[in-house]
Amino acid sequence: MSPLLDVPDWLKTHPDLLARDIQLHGAIKPYGSLYYTPRPIGTYIPQYVVKVLDPATEECSINERLQDDLSSPNHGLPCEIIPSEPRLLVMPYAGRLVLMDFKNRPTSFFLDVYHQIIEGVEYLHQLRIAHLDICYANAVSASSHQAATDERLVDGKVYLIDFHTSKQLALGPGRQPPIILPPSQEKKPAGVTTLDPYSFDVYCTGKLMLEILKYTTLKEPDFPWIPRRYAQWLVGNERGCTEFLGRGFPDKVHGVMNEGGLFGEREGWHLPGFDMGNWTARDLSEGLPGGGAGVGFFVTTFDIAFPENTDVLVSFQFEAENTQPYRALLFVNGWKFGKRVADSGPQTKFPVPPGILDYNGRNTVAVALWALDNTAVSPSLELVIDDVLDGPVATNNPV
Repeated sequence: MSPLLDVPDWLKTHPDLLARDIQLHGAIKPYGSLYYTPRPIGTYIPQYVVKVLDPATEECSINERLQDDLSSPNHGLPCEIIPSEPRLLVMPYAGRLVLMDFKNRPTSFFLDVYHQIIEGVEYLHQLRIAHLDICYANAVSASSHQAATDERLVDGKVYLIDFHTSKQLALGPGRQPPIILPPSQEKKPAGVTTLDPYSFDVYCTGKLMLEILKYTTLKEPDFPWIPRRYAQWLVGNERGCTEFLGRGFPDKVHGVMNEGGLFGEREGWHLPGFDMGNWTARDLSEGLPGGGAGVGFFVTTFDIAFPENTDVLVSFQFEAENTQPYRALLFVNGWKFGKRVADSGPQTKFPVPPGILDYNGRNTVAVALWALDNTAVSPSLELVIDDVLDGPVATNNPV
């Protein structure tokens, strides 16, 4: 065995490992922090992987949280953390996904594997954990033989591993702002360095699913149709993440961080010049048709002609007292300039400067209204003048 795969002497004689009868044989890869115990073929001796944890990461605390309840939808690998310095993560050995044998499998088999992966990612996101390195190497599965050596493992269950670059976030999906993405094994889309971390997990999940299809006996385009199309949709070959990341997205001006994932945003309903000829006239204060939960877009245009030699300070004002269960995104000439959370607040007033708002021309304002439940909502929005000052301010309207 290469000296690069040797176990350090301090780890060979670690008292906590010896007390558990764990004798490491070698490193899983050169210069790594993962080591494994041997197991003769055909035996049912427990086999372990030991990882030396980096104290600068959140991997220790994330794995501790995932041990509270190991049943699905949790797809974290069972483990024990030895509180030494450095801390050690002791896990039962689980095999690579390729050992599941994807050859000549029916579509239902792939859908089950996909469901497990999605279930695991969704569970992490419910805990406000972004994995940030989902890939083929970081998904494993327990075989029947491995499950027989450790009662914590479930035969055929897919587990997500390696939380070295993962983050525990303050906000959940839909509310978390973009972050600088850490290094990842999955190649990022061209030009993308910052992104909503949960969205990046979804993107990488789609890539993982496409990678799984390569281990069938088939070649593109003969992969199982439903799994292939679903994985492509997650990655974004339709109007999903790929379009959001700038390839074919209708908004070429405001940048990829200006929009989210609403269908109307991806279609450009909030942009000036969008054809609303077949839309139904409806006041924002009427809420959504039927008064149920859902999302609707309200768009209007209006002209402004402020006097010359004045500096006018203006804002868009939502109703101040309404605590109905809705959220609203405010777009001014295509730019996202406000987010109203009616039942939480606190902001109801959103100033918009000249250059975004055309002080001497036509303006387009769009509101994406999201009613959270089956309670009828009645938002209101008005343009208010906060102050008028003498003296012009020269601007270059970017719209």
